[in-house]
Amino acid sequence: MRKLFFILSVILLASCSSDSENPAMLSNSDISIEKIVLNNQTYTVGAKSFMISGAPLTVTGTLSSSKRVEVEYLWNKTAEILSSVVVECKNPTATVNVKKESASELFNKFTVTVITTTPEAQVVYTIAALKTAAPEQK
Repeated sequence: MRKLFFILSVILLASCSSDSENPAMLSNSDISIEKIVLNNQTYTVGAKSFMISGAPLTVTGTLSSSKRVEVEYLWNKTAEILSSVVVECKNPTATVNVKKESASELFNKFTVTVITTTPEAQVVYTIAALKTAAPEQK
């Protein structure tokens, strides 16, 4: 009985994973996204969270793993149409793609994808914005 218990204990311990086998979550210090420019206005990106700081955006969804981060936003400036999105990245292995599409009759959608090979990672920002701006209140 003791031998059986010992064998089961060894098998159980061998099947447990150690912390070194679990990769750390991806952070912006790995990717080096320096800034995001929305309609010629520059915003910074958090060093760990990939969140865009100070921008007129509301987070509508996030997904994060050791090699991929996705952040979905809604543009909050109702008096201004979002017409351009630019991402600047200091990582020399980074490729940045910006895609603008009409998500519906009311919304445009910008999808920004940053792909790096060192480290192997992908960051995706999706920003939905109204196609027409509301008139300013006086």
